[in-house]
Amino acid sequence: MRTGLWVLAFLLPAAWLAILSYLLKDRVQLGKLALGDIVNIAAVLMAAFSLFVAIAAYRDATRSGAEQQRTLDASRSALEVVVETATKQQQLLERAAGTLDTQLSLLQEQARRELERLGRKPTIEVALGDIPWSVLRTNPTVPVRFEQQWHTFDFLVKNIGTAPATRPTTIISANPVTVFVDAADIRMAERQNHNTYQFSGQSAQDIQPFAQVSTAFRYSVDVTPPQNVNEFDLRFRMFAENLPATEVSIHVRVIKPAQAGTPQ
Repeated sequence: MRTGLWVLAFLLPAAWLAILSYLLKDRVQLGKLALGDIVNIAAVLMAAFSLFVAIAAYRDATRSGAEQQRTLDASRSALEVVVETATKQQQLLERAAGTLDTQLSLLQEQARRELERLGRKPTIEVALGDIPWSVLRTNPTVPVRFEQQWHTFDFLVKNIGTAPATRPTTIISANPVTVFVDAADIRMAERQNHNTYQFSGQSAQDIQPFAQVSTAFRYSVDVTPPQNVNEFDLRFRMFAENLPATEVSIHVRVIKPAQAGTPQ
């Protein structure tokens, strides 16, 4: 653009001089040279000068274009570096986001399980042989035939809840204290607190929900009343780390073989 303006600036006067020379060529002469010749020489000189200026402007434009090209190339290279760096950062962010998503999913799953765990709890029902929980919980009076000096009482515990009863402790006791309570088939002549027997520690299993195991947990004791005791109270009490104490009692009326045929 700048080169064109320079050429135009010098060609216009040259054209004007050429026109003037044509008009005055037959009227004015300086020595042997006519005015038209002088004008033509001036026009040639001006055209040569314009050409020189145009060539210089072209070279300047070429150098400027080369510099601009180098600048553009440098800018392009810098932009490529920036784009590559941004791409790597984006990849790192995507990997970090993936890791965070995984961790968030794990935390959400843990939170869900913890909420489920907190919402789950054990609930037990106790039966005694054929006496169901609905009757046993009323603390009934139960006639029991003692074929021997002792009788085995089988307490059955069913967990109808949604969580295991963990580390349960079960205490079976008799009143009066002269009535002995021992583990089934492990009767002792004498021991401290002989009217109470406790299931706890490693021998006490967690009571799993009945929906999972389809069975009740058995706690059996041999109860030995003295000869002069014809009735007594038998209490069953269970508690666990996550289970409030559950307690039932029955009043046992002792029926001995000699009394079997006696009307009650």
